[in-house]
Amino acid sequence: MEKPAQLPDALIVGGYRGYADEQRLELRPLTVLFGRNNSGKSALVRALPLLSASIRGTGAQVLDMAGPVVRGASFDEMTSRGLERSDELEIRDMYLGLRWPCEVGEVGIDVSFHWPDRKLVAVSGIRSASGPWWRHRLQRGPATPGIVGFESREDPSRAFDLKLAGLSFEAADDAVPRELVTARPLWNAFGGQVQWLSASRRPGDRRAEYAELTGSPLLEHDGRNVIAFLAERPSLTKAISSWYEQHLGARLVVSEQSPIGYDARLEYTSRPGQVVNLLDTGEGNVQVLSVLAALSGAADGSGPPIVVLEEPESHLHPHLQMALAERIAKLVTGDVDARIVLETHSEHLLLAVQKLVLEGLDPKSIALYWVEQLADGRTIAERVEIREDGTFDEKWPPGVFDDTLQLARRIMQLQLERSDFARAGEGP
Repeated sequence: MEKPAQLPDALIVGGYRGYADEQRLELRPLTVLFGRNNSGKSALVRALPLLSASIRGTGAQVLDMAGPVVRGASFDEMTSRGLERSDELEIRDMYLGLRWPCEVGEVGIDVSFHWPDRKLVAVSGIRSASGPWWRHRLQRGPATPGIVGFESREDPSRAFDLKLAGLSFEAADDAVPRELVTARPLWNAFGGQVQWLSASRRPGDRRAEYAELTGSPLLEHDGRNVIAFLAERPSLTKAISSWYEQHLGARLVVSEQSPIGYDARLEYTSRPGQVVNLLDTGEGNVQVLSVLAALSGAADGSGPPIVVLEEPESHLHPHLQMALAERIAKLVTGDVDARIVLETHSEHLLLAVQKLVLEGLDPKSIALYWVEQLADGRTIAERVEIREDGTFDEKWPPGVFDDTLQLARRIMQLQLERSDFARAGEGP
C-alpha cells in the first residue's frame, strides 16, 4: 500500500482578503480559529480548500474561482487592495502557500496571482520557503499551452519553465530550483488532502437517488451528498451511528429503499419500533451528520486527512458540542495523521477544548488563534498558547467572555432583588 503523502504544518497567505500582511496559520492536529462575527475566520480557513481545489484543477484559470469557496467573488474582491502593507514585498499580488517540516527547517512553496486581462486569474510569481520570488516571464513568441516561464527579478537571464495543470506543476526543464523540485510532490498531493464543510450542511433531499452514488471521495461543502456518500461506505455509517447511539439514544441507519435509492433514518433504542427519517428530527442531528462523516473518513483513511469545518457546533445543544469536541479529540490523539481545522465563535466549544486539555489532551497538539479585524480594515490571526491547566496566555484578549458573565451576574442580582421584595411583602 502506498504511503500517504506528508501533511503540511502551515498555511501562508498574503494580500488575501483582509490579510494584507503575510499571515502564517500553523496546522496542528487541532487548529481552532476563534473570534467574533465578521472577523475574518472563514476567509482564512477557506484558503485551504481554495488552494486544494485549485491544485486539483486542470483549467486555464489557475485559481478555482468557479467553486463554492469564493462565493462568486471576483479576483479584486479576493485581494486586499486598498490596504497598505507593512512589509516591502517583491511581489505585491495575492499569494497562497504551504509549509512542510523537514530534517533541517522546512520546505514550502508560495504562488502569487494577478488578473492581467480582467478575465482569467494567472500566476504572477513563485518562490520556495527559503528563496526569493521568481516572477512570471512574458512569452517571447508563440505560447505553449500549460507552460509558464519564470525569471529572476535581479537577473532575467536566470529562468526556468513549469508545466501547470491548475496549480499542480512539474518541471519543464532542468533549470528549476532544487527547492521547488523537492516540494513539488508534497504540493501536488495537497490537491486531494482537504475536506471542507461550510456552516450550512444538510442532505440535498430526503433520499439519495442511485445516480448520486458516484464514488466521490469528497463530501460537497454543504453536505448535500452525505446520504449517497455513506451508502457507499457502510463502515463510516457504523462509526457515526455509535456517536448517535451514545449521545442521542438512536441508531443511524442508511438503507436502500428500492426502487427509489437510499435514505437515512434514526432508530430510537429506547422506543422500539420508532424509526424517523433523519430530516424529520432536530436540525442539530442533521447538521452534524456531515461533520461526523468527514471526521470518520479522516479517522479510517478513506477520506481526506485535513478536515476544515466552519461552525461545526451549528444547532447543537451545549452538551452535544462537548460530545463533538470529544470526538475530535479522539481523532487527533489517535494513530492517524490528520489535521482538524475549525472556525467558531462558540464559547461552549472553546470551553470544551479547555476541559479536554485538563483531561490530558496535549496543548502542543492545538493551535488556537484569536482572529480580529483592526480599525484600518486589516485582519490578523494572533496565536494564543494554551497552558496545561487549560488557561490561555496573555495574548488572549481580555473580556471575551464578559457578556456571559455579566448576564449571569445580572440574573443573580434580579433573583436576589425579587427574593428581597417577596420577603418584604410578607410583613412581620
